Amino acid sequence: MPNKALRILIADEQHFHRMKVERLFNQLDYYRVAPAQDLEELLTLVEYGCEPFDLVVINAALASGALDLLGFFAITRKCITP
Repeated sequence: MPNKALRILIADEQHFHRMKVERLFNQLDYYRVAPAQDLEELLTLVEYGCEPFDLVVINAALASGALDLLGFFAITRKCITP
């Protein structure tokens, strides 16, 4: 049985894309969805959130080479997981 309490982060510069993906998750009864529109907002939500996100959906162009997203989340995951 799926866990409907998953925390989901959607990061994309295009408002339409964020809302479309969020609606798709809502149709599957996932409502704990946080949208981020730029890299700064994404980093703030990930680093200073009260609890970690279970799923992060990112448009890779958002970082535009300024950050290694895969490396960032691999390091962040290691810091959070016991």
